[in-house]
This record gives sequence, structure tokens and C-alpha cells, in this order.
Amino acid sequence: MRLTVGVDVGGTKIAAGVVDDSGQILAMARKESPATDSEAIEENVAELVRELRRHHEIVGVGVG
Repeated sequence: MRLTVGVDVGGTKIAAGVVDDSGQILAMARKESPATDSEAIEENVAELVRELRRHHEIVGVGVG
């Protein structure tokens, strides 16, 4: 089973989830979005992906 992380960057939160081949969400993580600080947004996305990778073998990441 191949797992991916989907990341949703919004104005108030950044949400990320591990998804399997069938689209089933296996895990989720979330942080507040520093909407006016692009570097902080990038770091928060990276932190969320690192957090989810600790427990799942991830083959790809998509950001929207």
C-alpha cells in the first residue's frame, strides 16, 4: 500500500493527512496558519509532514 500526504494551506489553519491508495484517511495533523508569513507557512508544512512520516512510510506529498 502506497501512502501519500495531502496538505491544505488555509488562512487560519494548515491541515495534513495521510491517505492510502483508495483515498482512506489514515492520520491527520493540524497547525495554525501564520497567513502573512510565507516562510513560517513553509516551515509549518514541513513540520506536519515530518510528524506524519514518523508513523507512516510516505511516498509523496501534495500541497493545495
